[in-house]
Amino acid sequence: MVSISYFLQFVALLLFFVSVHCEYFVGHGNHILVNETITKLNINTMIAETKEDIERYMNLVNSCDVTMDNEGNIILWYKENSNTMKNGCSADFVTKKEGQISLEFGIKGNLAKCISGSENNKVNIQNFTDNTLSFAYSLKNYELNEIKDGPKNGNESDCRDLKKCVNRKGNCLKNTPFYSFGWLKSKYSFPFSFDAVGGVWFYWDKLVREKSAQSISAEILINKTQLNSSTSCYKKHHELKEWEIKDKNYNYNNKNFTSLFTFHIMPINSMRKSIQKMVLNCNNDDKREICSNETTMQKCDKMFIKFDKEHFKLLIPPNVESTTKYIPFNTTNTTLTSKSTPINNIKYSTISTIKTTLTTIIKSTTAKTESSEIWILIATIVIVGFIIICCILFV
Repeated sequence: MVSISYFLQFVALLLFFVSVHCEYFVGHGNHILVNETITKLNINTMIAETKEDIERYMNLVNSCDVTMDNEGNIILWYKENSNTMKNGCSADFVTKKEGQISLEFGIKGNLAKCISGSENNKVNIQNFTDNTLSFAYSLKNYELNEIKDGPKNGNESDCRDLKKCVNRKGNCLKNTPFYSFGWLKSKYSFPFSFDAVGGVWFYWDKLVREKSAQSISAEILINKTQLNSSTSCYKKHHELKEWEIKDKNYNYNNKNFTSLFTFHIMPINSMRKSIQKMVLNCNNDDKREICSNETTMQKCDKMFIKFDKEHFKLLIPPNVESTTKYIPFNTTNTTLTSKSTPINNIKYSTISTIKTTLTTIIKSTTAKTESSEIWILIATIVIVGFIIICCILFV
């Protein structure tokens, strides 16, 4: 029979495994998130104060096309056939943690010609797809990588409204929701659409502007009230997260900007097939240009998203040469200079400790334990270790 001392060692081992925690990477900087708190900011660690500061961020791989206007607001640009459209981009902001965010979506160009629509007051949902972009926010980086090629099919239990989802040619989706924003025109206005990609959910409103306008924009408020409509193919909308920053090295002039908000413009591939199927009714034999694998879903010169200076500050790298080597998006590595590579964007800082602990326990018991007891202890350790590691990797 295995003695009490071995049982106590087994209990201690269980407690040790339970105490193991995972550190998730989030944002363009691969910041470290532990228990919903940012314990360490990486790469992007300073607030952009001037237009010149923006250049340091723009030198990073997978940065967005960003400008700062004369008032200090941050603008992310989306242009046809740009790297942002093809590959997506990410930006890190600090916020005041107000529980909601307001994003201003806009479009520029000869709007009378480049925005599709009708001369009557009817709204045709399909016209939204001529000028549409998709975006995500508050994601862990492994979640972001899961959706870069589009929504992932789940099973019936992943739907909120199975009948409605199927009737609209949708599939129940198991991934974290992300969203699209699109424009069209009617006789007297420019309606816009804010949708969950693949979710059979449409929120739309309209702006009354002159047809000769060269630029229009609309604000979307993201909070629990705004995102209360059924997504049908998703279980629920994605929750807004503003993670508190507890990195002692984070220096900021405004004491109110103490939370991290991550934002991502998604690659065109992430939304194209889903929108073609569910909104445009495309099929494999469809010859329409909008149904091709190369359609850009953009006819106007450029679209943009504005972040108000009173609520958002862009994080940028310090003025050091090494930061230009950073590769944050669509990879599982953190930095080119990192000494360790995370698995699925999760940092397992305790793996080597686990190995050492197991070895120590086995060695300490071998010298004073009968053969049968040793094998029972070893088998127990192996089983417990296997279960815990599987939970870390796959849950």
